[in-house]
Amino acid sequence: MRRRVARCTAGVTGGQPALVTAFDEMRTYRQARRRGKRQGLWGGTTVVSEPEGSRWADFETGDRSEDAFLRLYEGLPEAELYRTDGYRVYEWLTADLHQVSKGLPLDD
Repeated sequence: MRRRVARCTAGVTGGQPALVTAFDEMRTYRQARRRGKRQGLWGGTTVVSEPEGSRWADFETGDRSEDAFLRLYEGLPEAELYRTDGYRVYEWLTADLHQVSKGLPLDD
């Protein structure tokens, strides 16, 4: 299901779109074992490259769901390009602004 979310257009970028926003998710273990199962915590991370050359990062913890990704995405400025891996929660990003690949640098 694709959703529209409110976008932050001011803030760090001063109303200008960021050049590149890169998203990824990672898993960390808060306890090695609990009742025979590993207990994990997912974190969504993003790095934003600003037009003047600075970069900043943001993150959201939770599960690996679309809702967790949207909580992270809602607070970010618009971008000229979004880079992600092929995970399904990123599929709803606008196709002409979305580049799917692993291991891409933030700068071309």
